[in-house]
Amino acid sequence: MAKSVAHQPADLAHAINLSVLALAHNRLEHLDDAWQPLKLAEQAIQNLHVDPGKRDHDLLIAQILFREAEALISGPKSR
Repeated sequence: MAKSVAHQPADLAHAINLSVLALAHNRLEHLDDAWQPLKLAEQAIQNLHVDPGKRDHDLLIAQILFREAEALISGPKSR
């Protein structure tokens, strides 16, 4: 996953990769490493604009993955 992020894919794929990377770090209990990709994913998603009729479902997937990562990393289990 880190290699995928390093290759700087398209914005939408990059946002998804960052959220998944944050989830992976959280699962491995590398909590300090999970925060940076989570923050970058949030910024990447905020920079994406909905284009009516085109790839809205992909943006929704990115948002759902980010919210899941945010909930797990910020939740009481992770602290």
